[in-house]
Amino acid sequence: VRLAKMDMDLGRKIIGFKPKKDDRSINGSGLDRTFIASRIGISIPAELMEADEMIKYIDEHPEIKTVAISEIHLFGNKGAMLIDLVKKYDKNPDKKIILDGLIRDFRGEAFPFGDSGRYVSDVMPFARNIEKEGKCFYWPQPGGEACGKPAYFTQRLFDGLPAPRDSPLLEVGGDRGRVVDYKGKKVVVTYKGVCLDHHFIGTEEQLETIIGSGHFNFPQPIEKIERPADSGLAGIFK
Repeated sequence: VRLAKMDMDLGRKIIGFKPKKDDRSINGSGLDRTFIASRIGISIPAELMEADEMIKYIDEHPEIKTVAISEIHLFGNKGAMLIDLVKKYDKNPDKKIILDGLIRDFRGEAFPFGDSGRYVSDVMPFARNIEKEGKCFYWPQPGGEACGKPAYFTQRLFDGLPAPRDSPLLEVGGDRGRVVDYKGKKVVVTYKGVCLDHHFIGTEEQLETIIGSGHFNFPQPIEKIERPADSGLAGIFK
């Protein structure tokens, strides 16, 4: 959104898009879901469309010079169409495509576009510029001191505990949480950006002790995920 806003201020005709699945409002900003907004208060209007509808619109409006597409990992199977979109405009100097999204899912694995066999990271070879960004959350260590490392992983929490590996791939949440169904039980799902050392996967047994209790503490997880140091967030892929 920062790059798109810069183009807007320069007088370029821009448009923003979000997946229809992303029904979150912008917490604390007064903006509804028809905006793309950063955590530092920058925002642009956005159309909510499926990937095929969005690509058709882009192709039919050549006067649009900058296209900003947010949260591309939420497009599901049709998100794979974005790979062809960026290929098509790769060498077009008059069209700028800005994408952001997660290249790793909550398990720390490559984020797929549904069951299409393609991945969010498949758009990266066609990027002119890549920005690697970690969210500004750091997991507190015992004693209350902040970890302080870049947060290149996404921690999914169910009622304050690391979500189990078998929970759904796509589960829209937010910092303030939302209630979702997990195996017939209601849980509050939230997300935090964490570093490699503080990225965990929970178990269903852990959740049995906490679901519905109202607790949001973080006990020592059972399963620690070991990952290579190069976590590779791509941009603007967060």
